[in-house]
Amino acid sequence: MKKLLFSAMLVATALTFASCGGKTTGPANEVLSKKAFSAAIAKYADVGDFNDGVAIVKVEDGWRNKSGVINNKGEEIVACNYTWINPSSCGMMLFRDENGLGFVNTKGEVMVASGKYDDAEDFSDNLACVKKDGKAGYIDVKGSEVIPCSFERAYPFAEGLALVRKNDKYGYINTKAEFVVAPAYDDGYHFACGVAIVEKGSKEYVIDKEGTVVFSLDGNKSAFLEEQFSDNLIPVIKEQGRKMVVGYMNTTGEEIIPFEYQYGLGFEDGNAVVMKDNKVYNINTKGEILGEVSSSEILIDFLDDAQYYIDLTSKVLIDLLGEDVYEDEWDD
Repeated sequence: MKKLLFSAMLVATALTFASCGGKTTGPANEVLSKKAFSAAIAKYADVGDFNDGVAIVKVEDGWRNKSGVINNKGEEIVACNYTWINPSSCGMMLFRDENGLGFVNTKGEVMVASGKYDDAEDFSDNLACVKKDGKAGYIDVKGSEVIPCSFERAYPFAEGLALVRKNDKYGYINTKAEFVVAPAYDDGYHFACGVAIVEKGSKEYVIDKEGTVVFSLDGNKSAFLEEQFSDNLIPVIKEQGRKMVVGYMNTTGEEIIPFEYQYGLGFEDGNAVVMKDNKVYNINTKGEILGEVSSSEILIDFLDDAQYYIDLTSKVLIDLLGEDVYEDEWDD
């Protein structure tokens, strides 16, 4: 497992909608009336999907595009002045212009001037990570720095807690900047399903929100395959005899789905993709096979991860992908 760098996370989210629990409501032509939509696409080079009643729009500006935001009436609520902009349901939008990163509200008012902070992320739990002079902290939806930039690293809040690094060790703070889990770990990940995974030495631990260790894995013989739980389950790979096998454990460390797979991904909306006997399947949270995966896109993404854990021969890949897809998408 590895954590994304602070700035790298921005690049990955620059053209997506990050929110504090936002809901995507669909393409512009499904939200606006036909008349309003026609007017919108006539004016803009591109109109994105709507999220919480707003959508990113782009206009041509010489050799590049400038981005802004419209509401579901087709009204431009944030002018197209930005290199990119990322709407949030918290009412604050992260943007980049020629001076750097900043935040603007849904009225088009700049709440945090671009360049004030060296780095920033989208809001979660009504707080956003910011970084200045090598130290990280948090601002609120008014743009006030409510948690000073005093941490070596800081990550978005999840379930009311945020992972931070202080004196080269990771711990978790609440929205009042109080440590609820002391900085004592070599690494850590976001809370999900009421627990978080942390690392110390060669071991991985699952802790609750009070910092109590629920269970642990010996990193030399077993490891989590995801950074956090989903649907209260997580795939685990462990040594069994002379081979490595994958199963699923719950947040208390119980084996819920047997260790009988070659590889497996985390659950999403009640489904997970697994590999058994060189076949790739969808399973539910009970471990029941829902069907064989046939989508080339899903298979390629899955196999791209799996290749680091299992030996995928050309025969196995061709059997799964088909010779044409294998040659076009996999074989270099």
